[in-house]
Amino acid sequence: MKIVFSARQKGWSRTLVLSALLVLCPLASAASGTAEGADTELVTAQDLFDEVIYELALNYNGPSQLRAQELRERFLPQLRRVCAAETVCHSEAAYGLVNQMLLALEDDHTYFLTPQEMDYMSALTVGGDTTRSFGMWWRRLEGWGAVITEVLPGTPADLAGLRPGDLMTHLGQLPLDGEWGMAKLFAAARSARTAELTFERHGRVRTASLAGTLVETPPVSLDMLDDRTALIRLRTFDSIGVAQDVHNTLRRAELLGATRAVLDLRGNPGGLVTETMLATGALTQPAPLREVTRISTELYSYDRGRYLTGGQAETGTGTRVFKPQRFTGPLAVLVDTDSASGAEFMTRDLLVRPETVVLGETTAGLADTSSHLILLDDGSALWVTAAQIQSQSGQVLGSRVQPDVPAPRDDAAWVRTGEDPQLAAALRELGKLR
Repeated sequence: MKIVFSARQKGWSRTLVLSALLVLCPLASAASGTAEGADTELVTAQDLFDEVIYELALNYNGPSQLRAQELRERFLPQLRRVCAAETVCHSEAAYGLVNQMLLALEDDHTYFLTPQEMDYMSALTVGGDTTRSFGMWWRRLEGWGAVITEVLPGTPADLAGLRPGDLMTHLGQLPLDGEWGMAKLFAAARSARTAELTFERHGRVRTASLAGTLVETPPVSLDMLDDRTALIRLRTFDSIGVAQDVHNTLRRAELLGATRAVLDLRGNPGGLVTETMLATGALTQPAPLREVTRISTELYSYDRGRYLTGGQAETGTGTRVFKPQRFTGPLAVLVDTDSASGAEFMTRDLLVRPETVVLGETTAGLADTSSHLILLDDGSALWVTAAQIQSQSGQVLGSRVQPDVPAPRDDAAWVRTGEDPQLAAALRELGKLR
């Protein structure tokens, strides 16, 4: 079972995520036009339509009672009208119709992604693959530019002196206050050419020169904020070994003297249920989960570093951690509207952990389903609800997780003060625990 999705076909070697960032920074460039590994042969609108219908019939297990054949009968006449005047009706002509068809399911977890959106997502994923980038994350701050939210050590951004909280305002002479500027900034990060960035720090205007280079983004990282406080960033669960990294990182934090920790799950889009459950076991006992499809029900659980299906330990790769850790000190957990799926499942378990406080924003809303990403022949993709997730007793789970302490995102304050407001709130709340 994969809590977010699997995308291991047509040359893709790993899961691709971060769809929430498409809302924050929509792609407006024609970067490559197709996702990596997509077929280069002509794909017609009819081909794409048939492929979507086939995949829905094979994989959809969401709440909608509509079946793929009903969708085909309803929307095929519309497709024929769309293509009636075309000598060759390319797949792009069907994109709008495919979106309409998926909207008819009334399932927010099932939707269509264009090749451009897939290309954008692939460049933003983390978890072990090497991608050309500046080595930093940013978010669009409407009307201002782009605020840097994280800089990886030793990367071009770090070496150029950029820091979290810096406000990027221009790429060369191009303002970064709109979608076009964001798209060009994204393209520049993927290029080996030197880019000139103008940014502000505490009101002072500065410049930096940097070029994208191959950067490997770790799914888990550790920073000691002081002699006893560890900051652990857990960026994704989308690759085998993430859980082992979590256990190892917590062990290392304790060896460095950490007695309390902040776990940052902001922007974590989920990933593999095995990694999610095994990683959660480093902090608390995960609650068993039932995966329910139209044809089967499976129960998944955790026991002393092992992942169990139906009460039996799995033996495949990525189904256990060695030297399992259990950190029991005070814990503050940060989540936001981009914390999805696996991150929401982990957070739900941590809400009932002793000496724990969850802060931030209401999560994305994928805490009750399992979804798969299916790559289509023209480089587009279908994100499909593959199963419903329930408690061990069959209780329906909420789709979102509410934090104990609301701490809204305030990027303007971050730019103004140079301090991450949500992290500062987490440290204040952590100080109130034991």
